[in-house]
Amino acid sequence: MTEIKGAKAPQSFTKRVLLVVFAMIQITLAAGLIVGWPGIAGSVLVEGMGTGGAGLTLDETTRLYSLAAAVNYVAPLFLGFILDNFGPRACSFLSNFIVATGLSIFAMGTTFSTYAIGICLVAFGGPSVQQSLLHIGNIFGERRYFVMGMVAESITLSFAVFPILDLIWEKLPAEVGFRILFFVLSGIVVVSSIGSLVFWPDAPYAIFTQEVDEKDTTEPSETDALSPESTPETSAFDLKTASFKEQVTSAVYLRLVLFFMVTSWLANFYIATVTTEVSFVPEGIRINILGVA
Repeated sequence: MTEIKGAKAPQSFTKRVLLVVFAMIQITLAAGLIVGWPGIAGSVLVEGMGTGGAGLTLDETTRLYSLAAAVNYVAPLFLGFILDNFGPRACSFLSNFIVATGLSIFAMGTTFSTYAIGICLVAFGGPSVQQSLLHIGNIFGERRYFVMGMVAESITLSFAVFPILDLIWEKLPAEVGFRILFFVLSGIVVVSSIGSLVFWPDAPYAIFTQEVDEKDTTEPSETDALSPESTPETSAFDLKTASFKEQVTSAVYLRLVLFFMVTSWLANFYIATVTTEVSFVPEGIRINILGVA
């Protein structure tokens, strides 16, 4: 008898829904924080330390984002190794804990170097917070792609976390600086990382099917995408079972790399420069909702 590859999904529909909700919360709290950088770059970060800000210049905030963006894109190469070898539980815990550590260091920062270390750790852990949870769609069987997409897209909510912190910061007294807000967010992410140890399995979830789970059989499901050998061969060249060299030299992979290189460069260039672009209005020119007056 062949063992099913992957962890067994909970039978209870309610438990499966709660796992999806928790996955979305984790991604929202930590996966895409760096993309919300413009929300604090022109306000919290450039405000003087005496009035609750970080005391940075706009040039320094741009340099910080450039460093963090570079780290953000190479991080999956390292944390992906953890995911492959130790599973979702370890990868999710470590990723969230790295983000929480980065937020704490950033909150304690007084120099450019300290801020850089903090925000680079946030950027390093973020991608794998999402990456380690994409398997969660499997617990809904035939609806797995919809659920996976919903979980993955919750990263867009993460983009709003820094702007929300900025809004809260503006309402607080001057003596209550951004550091407290970052420490609070760090504490929340620490709790989230502990939740990873409690709720996530050591292996990705196998695709949920009523027949497999109700009979508690070890026969693999025909729809089990985690067991390529259990499905009939549908083409002469299957990237999932190809060698590493064949995968990275395939036309599909190379086209995707080119596409993401171009779009990611454009997106990061805009994020890095938008604060500077909108921070200066020439004297005598007033911008209103109708145009230039």
